[in-house]
Amino acid sequence: MGIGPWSGMSDILLIAKEWKARAFIMAQLSEEGYTVMALRTIEEAAMLLCRGLVRPRLIILDTIGQSLEERALADLRSLAGDAPILICTSPYDLARFDFRGMGFTELLVRPFSVQDVVDAVRKLL
Repeated sequence: MGIGPWSGMSDILLIAKEWKARAFIMAQLSEEGYTVMALRTIEEAAMLLCRGLVRPRLIILDTIGQSLEERALADLRSLAGDAPILICTSPYDLARFDFRGMGFTELLVRPFSVQDVVDAVRKLL
């Protein structure tokens, strides 16, 4: 299902469909000392959050390759509780969704680097 420690107490829940993005971001965040649970889809994340199996301090959602609907985004926001959500997105999805209006804390719009993600995580945690 995911990569990384299977622990409800991971610092970060990373949701990224593309394996390269998932691997690079996870590796750099782990190098920085964060514990990361990585999943492929927003549906997998919602299932674990709904069941109380994970309680991350921060969620990172890479929208590339995700089958996004407003309802799924709203559910993720609701299930995250107080945890901030960092959205890594494309200009296309940015035009499609009102992420800020839906309560998402931080946005990174492509092109961005893995270091940009790490810097945003530091700011949020």
